[in-house]
Order: sequence, then structure tokens, then C-alpha cells
Amino acid sequence: MGATVRGITLGRYSDSVDAKDDEVTLLDNKKIYLGTGNDLQLSHDGSNSIINDNGTGTLKLQSGGSDKLEVLSTGVKITGDVQATSLNDGSISGDRNFLLNGECLIAQRGTQFTAQSAAAYHLDRWKTHAFNVDSGRYQVDQIADAPDGFKKSLKYSCTTANGSQNTNEQLYVQQQIEAQNINWLKYFHASPDTVTLSFHVKSNNTGTFGAALKLTDNNSAENSGDTRNYEFQYTISSADTWEKKTISITLDSDTSQAKSTGANVGMAVQFWLSAGTNRDGVTSLLTWGGNGNATSGVDNKTFFSSTANNFFITGIQLEVGPVGTSYHHKTYEEELAKCYRYYYRLELDDPYAYLTNIGVNSATISYGGVIFPVKLRAVNATFTHHSTYSDWQLYESGTARTPSDIGSGSRTGKQSSELRIDSTSMTAGSGGWVRANNNTNCWVAWDAEI
Repeated sequence: MGATVRGITLGRYSDSVDAKDDEVTLLDNKKIYLGTGNDLQLSHDGSNSIINDNGTGTLKLQSGGSDKLEVLSTGVKITGDVQATSLNDGSISGDRNFLLNGECLIAQRGTQFTAQSAAAYHLDRWKTHAFNVDSGRYQVDQIADAPDGFKKSLKYSCTTANGSQNTNEQLYVQQQIEAQNINWLKYFHASPDTVTLSFHVKSNNTGTFGAALKLTDNNSAENSGDTRNYEFQYTISSADTWEKKTISITLDSDTSQAKSTGANVGMAVQFWLSAGTNRDGVTSLLTWGGNGNATSGVDNKTFFSSTANNFFITGIQLEVGPVGTSYHHKTYEEELAKCYRYYYRLELDDPYAYLTNIGVNSATISYGGVIFPVKLRAVNATFTHHSTYSDWQLYESGTARTPSDIGSGSRTGKQSSELRIDSTSMTAGSGGWVRANNNTNCWVAWDAEI
């Protein structure tokens, strides 16, 4: 006795298949095979329902003919939004971005930097490297021009063109990551992990741009010849239009290298804007190699060729795994606190805001101190301050004085800093305090960047 189900006639076999009316029942541990080579198998083992792709391709779920879920040998790729009541396991549920200030919200040093020609930090954690730019000048802005889902971006503008490009010209922006923040990753390992970098970018120029991921070897500097370098390219397709780029990179499998340790640089991400002929032309793209003079894969449009040139970037995320996820937004306060580890700026934003108590050591020297809100990356951070001393006021023994120097000779640890403040005609053994003198310009800062 048999049954017809949608035009397919099945025999009835009581030990495996029950076919009657318009239903087919396949008993436990029996399989349905699809494909010439029985590549797709459907079964139930008594406890679990199993879909097994036994072929050479990937298992896909589609909607309207478009792939929505793919089962890969390395994991699962999802195209589109994921909606869930909770995500409680793995890196997707926590702070999965190795980079800080990826959405360019934190700008303790300022929001605009004009007539730049050298290397410097501008927005927090992002350092611009500029070498041999000759007469070329660039400007950096934190700007309210960003793709959907973001508020700010990092903008570069060419403000002075340099005519002809120096063969050793370099202009790139990078972030360095502490070794101890990535030491759990598998790299310099026979079976290394894969990471995925995603970012939003736009420029007046279209075409191919260069970028790189670096891994330091045994505490080497990011520009050392010992550092391992992975160069890749991406394409900006439409001028003046925000585009999202994503690249997955399998980390270095060279087991002869040694991981860096502690608070030293372990990894760096670079985006190139310009490179002279001695610095471009990397031939071994998409592979790990030594860090040489040619450290960019393309000429990157010779940024200083025209004052019309610009470059915007934001939403920069580096995460473990072969698939990029949506950007992991943090609160402003959370991101700021993380950036304090590398640069802490205390701003006296009230006209008479207090800085520190002091104890007078001699007629010209007093000492105060500042406790940091987070532990700095390193001791002996570089100290800077607002140096218009008439904007400051030192009160000592009931007398208002103007400081003559702030910070010289001070000692700084990771959690606090001594603050030497000089003036005149003070009384040894007396006390007082330092504050702003009816202005909001005063600040002090400590730089412990890598």
C-alpha cells in the first residue's frame, strides 16, 4: 500500500517510513537525502533535529532569494539585523571592540587643529603620523558629519598643497593597542584567530586606498623592522558619500615571533592618506610580512596634491571573529574613562574652579597634587598645562599671588601626580590653594600614550 504526496508516490515501509494520505512520517535515525551526492541530509535522532550539509558548499537560508544565514566552516554569517531578547555569551555580548574612541566622540585636546605638518595626537587615541610633507599642511577636525547611527567623525583636510610629492612622504592615522589587551588572542600560532575590521569612510577622491594591521614582535615599536605587517586595500566608490568597509584578517601564523607583553604596543591599525614612491608599492598584499620602508600598498591619491582633498572616517571597530557585527556603542562617560588611561586633562571650567591645595616649601616653591580618576598606562606621563599664568591664582597666607611656573620638576605615578607650583614671596611652612583667576581657560594634562 502506498500514498501520493504532492505528486510523489511513496511505498509504505513500517520500519522506516509511514506514508498515508498527504503526510510522510520518517522515523528516528532515518534520513532524507537531497542532491546528486546526497549532500544535504535531514534527520531526527530521537532527541535532536539535524540538518547536515555534507557537500563542498555552504548551508544557506534565504528570504526572497537573498541569503540571510550561511553556515560556514568557521561559524555562522548573518546578513541583516539580528533581533533577540538577550545576548549573554561570547564577545558579541560585551565590549567587543579592541579600539577606543572608534566613533570619534572624545576630543580632550580640542576639536580643531590647523596648519599641521608633523606627527601628533588629535582626537583621543588616534595619532596622525606625518613625515616629509615639505610645504604641505593638513587640518584635523572633529566634525558633526557622520553616517546614520553616528554623531561625529574624524576629518582630514589639505590646507596647503606641496606641489611635488617627497619620495619619503608619509601621512597616516593609527591607533596602537596595548599588548595585555590582546594577549588572549591566538597569533604567532599555528592556528591563529581571525579578526574583522569595519569602518565608515568618505572622501572627495574615489579609488583604492591603503590600510594595515600590525603585530609587534617581542615589544618592538610599531614602525620597527621586527614588527609584522599585513597590508590591504579598500575602494571608495562614490565621491563625498559615506561607505562602510569590512575586512576579515587571519592573524599571523609565524611561530618564530614572540608576543609583546604588558602595557607596550601589541597591535596597531593604520589608515593611509598619502605615501611617496619610497613608501608605497607593497607587493605582498593580504599576507603577513616584515615591516619595511614600503609600508603602504598604494599611493593613496597624494593627499597634499590639492587643497580640495579631504578624508573622513568613523565607526571604526576591530573585533575577534570572521564576521563583522554592528558597531558597539558605549556611553560618553564610559568611553571617556577608558581614554583617561592614555591622556587625562583636568579642565577648570568654572571662572574660579579649584585645582589643588598647596604646602609652601620655600619662598618660591610650593607643592600640591592631583589624584587621577583611572590608573594611567605608564609612570612619568608628559605634563602640559595652560601657561598664561595671569589666568591662574595662588592663595597663600591670605594673599593672592600669580604663579610663575606650574609642573616643572613634578613627579608623576600611575595613580597620582605631585604638582610643583612656583611663585614669589611665599612663606615656608604655610599653606593655600590654586584656582582659576576669573576665567575658564585653565587646564592641566598628563599624556601616557603609547
